[in-house]
Amino acid sequence: MLKNILRTLIFSFSITCPMFVSALEISSLPDSFHIKTNTNCPGGCFSLTSQNQLIGELLLVPRKTGTYVYVNGQNQPQLFLRLVSASSYTGLLYFDMLDTHKETIARLMVRANPKSGQLMGFVVYTQDYKTLLVTGSTNLFGTKHTIYAKNSWHELATLSRPLFTWSRDADVTVLDQAGLEVLSNINPHLLPAILAFYCSHHSLSVDAPEPSNAPDSLQLLQNKLDAVAQERGFSKNNPAVSEEKLKATVEMMHQKYQQIYDDTLLSEEEKIKQFVNFGCELIQSHTFQPAEENAIIQFLSERLAQRL
Repeated sequence: MLKNILRTLIFSFSITCPMFVSALEISSLPDSFHIKTNTNCPGGCFSLTSQNQLIGELLLVPRKTGTYVYVNGQNQPQLFLRLVSASSYTGLLYFDMLDTHKETIARLMVRANPKSGQLMGFVVYTQDYKTLLVTGSTNLFGTKHTIYAKNSWHELATLSRPLFTWSRDADVTVLDQAGLEVLSNINPHLLPAILAFYCSHHSLSVDAPEPSNAPDSLQLLQNKLDAVAQERGFSKNNPAVSEEKLKATVEMMHQKYQQIYDDTLLSEEEKIKQFVNFGCELIQSHTFQPAEENAIIQFLSERLAQRL
């Protein structure tokens, strides 16, 4: 039973969110825009803005289970997302995307981590499921989400948020306006609605039994990391690395990792194992300054501790 996800999706409210002073009507997306949680909305809604102008908002529909409405800057409904089915075992969520006439214009499949509820990727199909339009995937720690063209690695847009934050706010950068026409030709509000929904991942979770061996495998990774740290002369008493240094080191790790590995087909636990082992290899390569090695150890230890 998907009690956690439905707890969010059945929440209803009857008032709209306060609007910005100015609104922006779009036929195509700006090259960059922001998605922000509007805390004045009961149940939470997500506002999309560009240069302090409102592009649109994603709201829960009152008294309609699992249904969202995307409104433009003038608070006019443009399309709806309606939950069709959800699997607690696979973490897959299926949505119909409807126009204002309630006709299906596209299908959205979202993949969530059954353990954490974090949204890990999505696929957008035509209404008959025959044509894949775009795909989206997230990096290991959920700081960058990339939208790709069909079955290629051609990047169309990115959604990013800081590494150390509890906020669901995100920055969106459009890299290929022409490539996004596969969506905007159907409805120019299709992608912003999907991305706004994607930012709501902390409000969603999927019930599933936790793998019985997961804590043991994570503890083994922590033991390996501790051994590598001890070998390099680091201990838990080492001074904490500054946030600025930590961010710079982690960004470097992600870049090197992505140059070597493609982990899109790996499970969450397999990704963690591969990334931690990669971090240990970086430390043992003796190619980094002690402060950088310490930053790698601190970062990996903190992430593993969150899952143990």
